[in-house]
Amino acid sequence: MPTSLSVGSERLHHSLILTNSYNGRTPFSIQGQTLTTLLDASSQLGSSLYRSVCQNGLLGWADSFADLDTYRGWLDEWAKRTDKLPSARSNPSPARSTRTTTDIRTIHHRALTIERFQEHLSKLLLEHLSAPPALTAVVYNQLQEAPLAGAQEGLIRKLPIPVQLAKQARDRLRLEERLLKEPASYWLLYNAVNYALFTSRSSLTLNDRYRLDERVFHQLVALAQA
Repeated sequence: MPTSLSVGSERLHHSLILTNSYNGRTPFSIQGQTLTTLLDASSQLGSSLYRSVCQNGLLGWADSFADLDTYRGWLDEWAKRTDKLPSARSNPSPARSTRTTTDIRTIHHRALTIERFQEHLSKLLLEHLSAPPALTAVVYNQLQEAPLAGAQEGLIRKLPIPVQLAKQARDRLRLEERLLKEPASYWLLYNAVNYALFTSRSSLTLNDRYRLDERVFHQLVALAQA
């Protein structure tokens, strides 16, 4: 997208992540959500930002909340019971507006035609371009300003990702410290995990990767604000 914002010394561009199904067995998705989910009137199109240094898109996991205080309140509860609370995407803030179109809820992946897809994707794009600044971008800057303490190895091992991916994330963190000539921060660690999740060979499904990326994001934000 033509618009961008700063996170520390980096310039991130607004983007859209569209994922196709290579064999027809998994649904087409936008921003990590299926098209039928996004077309539901109660659903929100989350933001994403393209980060040049890793050539990857970052999803707006905090965007469903109306403001930072609301997110922090949810995060306090999530940090206590991460195995029981649903994801933030299933708890959209009532302060956010919803779509009024109802007939599109009946569209299913198999029934999509090019014409119907173009029509509804255009609506989603216009909504995305007219959306206010995303809350996740504010959180990114807070992560960037939070330096990592000395016990980085222990922190990485506690993240909810497979051991092999944790090792790759650690190596990626070291690489980005050198590339950007910056000390390790929670921002760089989150990006290192994101990079490992979405570029590494693994038996994890795409949905698994998105789910783990969201959990790591919330976990690191909770730790950075502790």
